[in-house]
Amino acid sequence: MVIGILIALQINNWNEARKNRKYEKEYINRLIEDLEHDQKDLASVIISNSVNLILAEDALLRLGADTSILSRGKAYEMANDLVTIQNEELSYKDSIISRQFELKYFGNQLTWLTQTREFDLTQTTINDLISTGKIEVIRDRTLKKKYTRLLRLYAE
Repeated sequence: MVIGILIALQINNWNEARKNRKYEKEYINRLIEDLEHDQKDLASVIISNSVNLILAEDALLRLGADTSILSRGKAYEMANDLVTIQNEELSYKDSIISRQFELKYFGNQLTWLTQTREFDLTQTTINDLISTGKIEVIRDRTLKKKYTRLLRLYAE
């Protein structure tokens, strides 16, 4: 009788471990999908902000303002690598977006400047893992630490 109970417990434990491996694989695939989506979205936000930085500088120049107040750091360098203004046309290109438009009308330029984008980290899967308590099915502690660090960085 005791042996039968022990065998039943062992089968139950084995079955539970098998289910957890299935959940782990599904959740890791979903986390990868979230990160791939975030990577594309972040690239789009970088382009949008680069366009705005270059447009802001051009608008200040058109108004006769001193553009030396603009930061000339890494963001400015990156924006200049991604965006160009030539002959009243602004163009930008990367792996996601390629666009060109005319800057004939200053009002259009100012309207574009007001269209800012922010980056929002996709947290659907990690929130699901935490709220259901299934975070424990992910055995890789390094993966959990890195994802937690990413969430903390984003929250700052």
